Amino acid sequence: MNRDDIIRMAEEADAYADKKLGLGEWHPDKHEVRDEHFAKLVAAAQRHPGYIMGEHWLQAAYMRICTGETEAEVMADYGWQREA
Repeated sequence: MNRDDIIRMAEEADAYADKKLGLGEWHPDKHEVRDEHFAKLVAAAQRHPGYIMGEHWLQAAYMRICTGETEAEVMADYGWQREA
């Protein structure tokens, strides 16, 4: 994990908190939600030392699922729908 990976995870955690609590609106729990998500991202990266961090959408989706987001939530963010 390098500096760019950490910055990317911090930005993702901030975006996650904005989405979960309401983009652009102040919320008293934003810092807690952001920090908790950031910790999950870092922990997931440390659990997978051979895992290549990158900008690829599949890697990002996998990371999000590994950190506890539901598959349905991740799929919805990417505009995917599970076929019947």
